[in-house]
Amino acid sequence: MANFDKHTALVTGASSGIGAAMAQVLASWGSNVIITARRLDRLERLATELRERYKVEVHCIKKDLSLPEAVNELYDEASKIGPIDVLINNAGFGVFDYFADTDWQRNSRMLQLNVTALAELTHRFLGDAIGRPRKAYVLNVSSVGAYQPVPYMASYCGTKAYIRVFSESLAEELRDTNVTVSCVSPGATSSEFADVSGQRLHKLANFTVMTPEQVAESSLKAMLRGRTNTVTGITNKLSTFLLRFVPRRTGALAASFLTGRPGERR
Repeated sequence: MANFDKHTALVTGASSGIGAAMAQVLASWGSNVIITARRLDRLERLATELRERYKVEVHCIKKDLSLPEAVNELYDEASKIGPIDVLINNAGFGVFDYFADTDWQRNSRMLQLNVTALAELTHRFLGDAIGRPRKAYVLNVSSVGAYQPVPYMASYCGTKAYIRVFSESLAEELRDTNVTVSCVSPGATSSEFADVSGQRLHKLANFTVMTPEQVAESSLKAMLRGRTNTVTGITNKLSTFLLRFVPRRTGALAASFLTGRPGERR
């Protein structure tokens, strides 16, 4: 177990799924945690659990990071609590539909949350963290969708490809500093993602589903090891590796088979 005593971690999208599991792991390592999401009631329930179980400080900040002004507000409020040592950029959502049929405002909110908020929050964090005596960490949550085109999730996979390349590039920029940048690319996870996006996976894809706890544990351990990019799960690792050897259109067709079309029963 890592020792994060007297550290402080900021976790976005922490009201459920991978974000909540990340907060659990960090608290079990002794880190104080700042958790943020839109649903304050869920944050407060999680905070009570973490305080009682791990005897750490937990602060809840209600923010909707799909709103442009929310990032500055969040970071200002979090910084008043104390220096942040670990930034977990987990907040995000997807849309499973024909791009042309999707309401543009929903697409715009997704781009703001998945890309702009993540980059801006990272920028704010680095301004404070670089040069400090203590090692600092950034962990950005991408997706296996960053490795291939996925029909009916064009914008979502585009945002995840940005996160992956952004993280890899930034990790190299900061190689000689005290800040480590890592990216994790989970596959299908038993969370609320499918309910929000409207996605229904083929039965074959269910064999690759991981729990949020599995994803969080492996992701954070990879972050500690300084891994720049991690794909969670053996099947996901194999599939992303094999994609290097097939035409891009073949990858898109395979993805379409697994996801189906919007409105189909799987």
